Amino acid sequence: MILQRGQTGPLVTALQQRLGERGFPVALTAIYDAPTSLAVAQFQLSKGLVKDGVAGPKTLGALDLGDLQRVPVPMGDRVARARGILALGLQDDYGMGRGGTNPDAPDPYDRVDVRQADGSVMRKLELDCSGWAAYVIGLPRNHVYGAHHWIETTQLCDDANGDQVLFRRLDKAVPGCLVAYPDHDGHQGHVGLVTEVGDKLLRGIDCGQSSNGLSERDFAFFLKAGAIFVELVGDQV
Repeated sequence: MILQRGQTGPLVTALQQRLGERGFPVALTAIYDAPTSLAVAQFQLSKGLVKDGVAGPKTLGALDLGDLQRVPVPMGDRVARARGILALGLQDDYGMGRGGTNPDAPDPYDRVDVRQADGSVMRKLELDCSGWAAYVIGLPRNHVYGAHHWIETTQLCDDANGDQVLFRRLDKAVPGCLVAYPDHDGHQGHVGLVTEVGDKLLRGIDCGQSSNGLSERDFAFFLKAGAIFVELVGDQV
């Protein structure tokens, strides 16, 4: 993977954050601009690398950013990605804290082998709402992106409403964006993927406790809970 002038998004933000941590400060703009290119070149010079201002595999490795070399799923491709998994009809169960650690896999689930009463073993597939969201957007859960540790819904909402390192709040829903609300008043937060938007229509796919797994359904309950609409920094709306 190569990051260079003109690119945008959370991986650029992570690069900018890490450059600052290594003594080459640059504004966290999520845009690979001239100051970012200059900071990269200065870092490369300090490490004896080719000084070209382009963050390729060697430069990213020297910055300990090798694990971030993933390309997020574009917003326009997420609905098809999500519906494709739903159409497989895989057996799934809601499992708190499960899923989302390997979005490059053919499906988003963590797997657990459960021995049945007759001695047979059933492969149980588990994930939760944040694990599903991580799979759909194509960025692994349980990982640090610059200053943002993406792992669960409250952190997602805090980032979108605050520093906007990885997530940014939208004024209205669009297919492929996320909709989320944080933990509040003893109730667990939730996140889902918006698939359809209309005058009085909001539908999406989520992994919920009530449905005990994946389903595409009416998302009106998100609005009643004061949810926000969220995109990745750098998404094209």
